[in-house]
Amino acid sequence: MHEPTYVLLVVADNAFRQAIRAWLQRTTDLLCVGEARDGAAALALHRELDPGVILLDFAAVSGQNGQSILRLSQAYPHSKILVLSAHYNQEHLLVDLFRNGAWGYLDKDGCQPSEIIEAIRVISKGQAVLSPGIAGRILNELSQLQKHQKNISSLSKETEE
Repeated sequence: MHEPTYVLLVVADNAFRQAIRAWLQRTTDLLCVGEARDGAAALALHRELDPGVILLDFAAVSGQNGQSILRLSQAYPHSKILVLSAHYNQEHLLVDLFRNGAWGYLDKDGCQPSEIIEAIRVISKGQAVLSPGIAGRILNELSQLQKHQKNISSLSKETEE
């Protein structure tokens, strides 16, 4: 039998956090090893825990954008971060999340418990997870950023001449 994947829950809403913990308890391969209400509390736990996956409700770190993801990925370098959020329409935010260390993103509004559990399993194996429809939007945002960077580079070359 394989050891379970250890999961750290970072969820601001107590009822939602308890529901996720209950879903995890129904599995044999996932074990909740810690809970935090926000990113700061999760960072305080990092010396005690070595989770394979951090399930992060973006509401728990709102206002900090991708910096919370970056701090968590630095504190937990071996952990994969799965973000749950309702901010699916903010492509620039999604790009920042992945740039700063997230391995997955699920739209909290349309997500079923079974999808969260399966996403944790997939991410624990080193594979990325995205809610349907998000991948194309992220690729479009990355393309726009690349075009913007090329324009800036062209302008810089012109001013040098």
